[in-house]
Parts: sequence; structure tokens; C-alpha cells
Amino acid sequence: MTEIIIIRHGETEWNKTGRFQGQSDVPLSLEGHAQAALLGQHLDVDHADAFYASDLIRTMETAAPLAARLGLTVVPDPALRELHFGAWEGRFFSEINTEDPETLKHFYRDPEHANIPDSEDFSVFQKRIAGRVRSIAAEHRGERVIIVSHGAAIRIL
Repeated sequence: MTEIIIIRHGETEWNKTGRFQGQSDVPLSLEGHAQAALLGQHLDVDHADAFYASDLIRTMETAAPLAARLGLTVVPDPALRELHFGAWEGRFFSEINTEDPETLKHFYRDPEHANIPDSEDFSVFQKRIAGRVRSIAAEHRGERVIIVSHGAAIRIL
């Protein structure tokens, strides 16, 4: 049986300040680097056969300490990226809530039918993430695989 361990990236300044990150390439904050170091030291995993991460810097930085301890190279994979939030990327949650509270509520309740301007279609996002995780599992039958990805990507799995 294939075992897949899925990890969300550490904290970024945009997480801390309540901004939509999406596919913006935001690095880890100091706290996020500390979280990644603790993950690398303390996650109860003694081996893995493969290690994948979204190609965005926050996931690669999160993956680095654990991959180093396990002696693995992280495979950067753009198919594991977060949802592209279009016009919301880089904007504060509070700002969107003031300007367009109904769309924001709709996104949290039923993201597949929320109309975020210029964003990635949610069903395309779901297919991209689920399809890539299935293909990784098929490529590594009977192995242990670690994947570092993003909040919305993990929630749809």
C-alpha cells in the first residue's frame, strides 16, 4: 500500500497579516522557518521513498529541513500549487470582506461556485490537485511519499 504524508507549508508574513497568497511566491516568515526546522527535527518519519512539493518558495523552504534529514531531494511540482486567487491575490481578507462580502462568504461555503475575478476555476483546481496526487501515488506504488503543499489544496483532498 502506498503511504502519502501531506504537509502544509509553514507560516508566511501574508498568512500572519491575513492576505490571500494563492500562487504568489511568498517566502516563509521567521516563524515559518522555525516551524520548518521543528518539522524536520521532530516529524516521526524515519524514511520516505520520494519527496514532492509545490514549486513555490514557501513549500520548498518548508520541505528542505525534513528532506535533508531523510537524505532526499525535493521534486518541485507546479501541479501542487495553491489555487490562483486572481484579483484577490495579495489583498487582505478584511479588504475583500468590506468590498465584496457575499463573494467571500460564498467562497468559504461553496468555493466551486464563487466568482472570484480572474481566478483559477475551482473545478480545474480540484482536478489538478487530485489528479497529481493520484499520479504520484501510481508512480510510487507501495512506497512512502511526502508532499508539501497549501491549505486549499490539502482541504480538497
